[in-house]
Amino acid sequence: MGSPPPTPERLRGIGEGKQGMERSNLLPDKQAAGNQEGNPTVWRQPPRSAVCIAVATCCLLLPPAVLARPRQLKRVRPADAPDWWTNDAAGMKLAHSARSTMPPGYLAWDYTPKLCNPNGTCNEATDLPSPRTRFSTPGRRQMQDWWYTHDWFVAAARRATDPDLILIGDSITESYVGSSMLRSSYRCDGVPEALLDWTKSSPWREGLVLAISGDQTQHLLWRFTEEFPAQLRARRAVVNLHIGTNNLGAGHLPSDTARGVRACAAWLLHSTNSSVLVNLLLPRGDNHRLKGICPPRCFQAFAPAISRANELITQHVRELSRQFSGRVALASCGHLFSSSTTPSNVNKRLMPDSLHPNEAGHRLLLSCLGPQLLALRRRTARTVVDGH
Repeated sequence: MGSPPPTPERLRGIGEGKQGMERSNLLPDKQAAGNQEGNPTVWRQPPRSAVCIAVATCCLLLPPAVLARPRQLKRVRPADAPDWWTNDAAGMKLAHSARSTMPPGYLAWDYTPKLCNPNGTCNEATDLPSPRTRFSTPGRRQMQDWWYTHDWFVAAARRATDPDLILIGDSITESYVGSSMLRSSYRCDGVPEALLDWTKSSPWREGLVLAISGDQTQHLLWRFTEEFPAQLRARRAVVNLHIGTNNLGAGHLPSDTARGVRACAAWLLHSTNSSVLVNLLLPRGDNHRLKGICPPRCFQAFAPAISRANELITQHVRELSRQFSGRVALASCGHLFSSSTTPSNVNKRLMPDSLHPNEAGHRLLLSCLGPQLLALRRRTARTVVDGH
């Protein structure tokens, strides 16, 4: 008999503290491993006593730096899929030489303070570059995950040859790689396949995803300096920028969130030759999270804050378009996910968790973004022909 079909619990990964999970090893990086191919291995549930002994032994004998091992991912794209995306999540593994040094003292940090204080001041500004800090990370384990994921995307960007489409953002965009901080996530099921199906009918030659779950605008600004090496900055690509909802979810005001989105778009326009499609924020109905940011932000639903942030983002993009004529545009696809028949005002068939589009939701989102991305691509081509 074959193995039972994967369940959400089995796909979350051994690192999530679950037992009885199966998942494939990351294949070794071809450059770091001398073009040797790795074979998937399967983890199976050991006896409970063996788990307790093994965990206790590891924690006693190994230092924290050794415990922060690379995660393992199921293969997220079909075996017959074209080699189109630069960063196949199951096809690349970081060498230790490519790993960043963790922030000094992070193991002893107090991660309990919230990003925004009860008086309304926030410990990270939306428009100033910042890596994840103890205010924007729930614990040291996610801090390790974030740094490893960042390093992984730096490696993916450096090995990119000639991408003409770059997708940048947070967990909604990382879903195209099939992961959440490079861990398999059931909410990403079918999303990489949706992207590949979309590319079959599009003219894009090579794509690159640079997105980390939970990131806010200030984190993306900080990542830009390393995840956009010289060859990417010189490339006349089209960038899809989708960021900002986590700022609202962490307690930033709509005005601050919009200013952060503008800062990300402005960096791309100033520092690269790419054109930028700025996405307005999608609706979200996970209003139960609001109690975690009250005070200072005590309101009943995300909808008013998202609406105000989108108004301000629209104004900022208009200002940028006057300065960078033909290189920046605005994408508004949120209406596709709205519903007046649910308490959360979100179509649960497309956003089961009221925040992240599922496979069907991403197919709809790509159909909305596709024509606008192509329009920017044509403008970029005309600019090159005209010699500007």
